[in-house]
Amino acid sequence: MRHLLPLLLTTFVLLPLNGFSATPVHNTSPPATVAVHTPAPKQIDAERLLTRYADALGRKDADAIAPLISPSANVEVLWLDASPPKRFTLSATDYVQQLRALWKFTRNDRHRFGPREWKAGSNGTLRVRLTHNETRDLLGTPSGQENQLELTLANTADGLRITHIMSSTKMW
Repeated sequence: MRHLLPLLLTTFVLLPLNGFSATPVHNTSPPATVAVHTPAPKQIDAERLLTRYADALGRKDADAIAPLISPSANVEVLWLDASPPKRFTLSATDYVQQLRALWKFTRNDRHRFGPREWKAGSNGTLRVRLTHNETRDLLGTPSGQENQLELTLANTADGLRITHIMSSTKMW
């Protein structure tokens, strides 16, 4: 039941309420989101942005998370516990809304972030890979998940933003 409850909540309550559906995994490459002429972000600036993102997650502050993500960003979640694995794709706005919806049902949320592995991306982007472990009480039941994240950051017209999030997620 501990593993089933978060899956059921997400699959049958949160995602359908917001018009999302699961699709089998086909293509794993992220969409291109940044023009070629933009300069790559500096790693120190990207570190600061990710620290603000992690702090906002820990505070359950969706209003602080929203401006860190480009409005044109895609958030892809590869649900590894499904058979076959399913991929959900959300817009930045829908991602923030899903966080708000999830947080209404959770208590004692805790986040741990692993070391960051940086790599220059194409088209003036900077990519970072890291592990994000979450634990929480969801509807009174202890649950958790491990997210293998790859975030793409770029300088946009609005400043440094997260332009793509890819998460491979396992529940426990």
